[in-house]
Amino acid sequence: MWLNDLCLTATGESYEKFFSSVVVNDDAQETLISTFFGKADACLVRRDFYLTAVELNTQIEARLEPVASSPGYPLFFVGMRRSVPEGLKQFFMADDTVDPKQPEWRHAFEMLRVRRINLTTPEDFKSLRELVERSDTRSAPSGILGKTATTSILDGK
Repeated sequence: MWLNDLCLTATGESYEKFFSSVVVNDDAQETLISTFFGKADACLVRRDFYLTAVELNTQIEARLEPVASSPGYPLFFVGMRRSVPEGLKQFFMADDTVDPKQPEWRHAFEMLRVRRINLTTPEDFKSLRELVERSDTRSAPSGILGKTATTSILDGK
């Protein structure tokens, strides 16, 4: 959704029309390496993955230039009923209680692919709400809302 919004804003075309082909790849390393070696013109990977890759290989930063970065979007939302006791809510949300480094929590954090759990407010979802509203007013390609585009290889025109 973010990539489509970026393309529509910059060019007036959906990402499917802007790029001659799009290959979805769940392996971020393979995606980045394909772009690094010129097999793809561009790639879309998570910021934390890119920064780690640059730390490990400074040639990546020399050869690949980030051209856009999305705002931080909440990846998922976990809701609790208002009737859940405050102590139980704090048990799940307190940084000093739920430590992803502790063996009893590590598996859950790895499975959910999160580094921490934070209490949220409606304001925390503002950037995501704005993106969805823009997408609703534009003609999004069919199926784009259900696709994961965080590790796509993109071949430009």
